[in-house]
Amino acid sequence: MKKLTTPALSLLLIGLASPAAASDGERSHFKCFVEAADGSEHVIYISTWTMDEVLETAAAKQIRVQGGEQQAVRRVMECLPKDDSFSDPAARRLERETPT
Repeated sequence: MKKLTTPALSLLLIGLASPAAASDGERSHFKCFVEAADGSEHVIYISTWTMDEVLETAAAKQIRVQGGEQQAVRRVMECLPKDDSFSDPAARRLERETPT
C-alpha cells in the first residue's frame, strides 16, 4: 500500500482508492500525522477496514493536547500503514515519542 501524502488525499477522497485495505476480513492498523486546531502536530493510530475510513476517522478525531484540552484535527498531513515510515522527519520524531 502506498503512503498517502496531502496531494494523494484529494485523489483518495474522490474515490480513486481501493475500497478494501484488509482483504482477509481483519482490520488494518494505520498511523496518521495530523495537525490539531491549535497548530500542534501529533501522530495518531487508527485500526479500521479501509484507507477511506482512516482518513474520515483521522479528520473527525479530537486530540488531547498539553494542558488536557481537546482539539479537533485541522489537517491530516499523512496516513499510512502502521509499519511504514513517515516521509516527514518531524512525524518520525513524534512517532518515536507517541505510545501506540
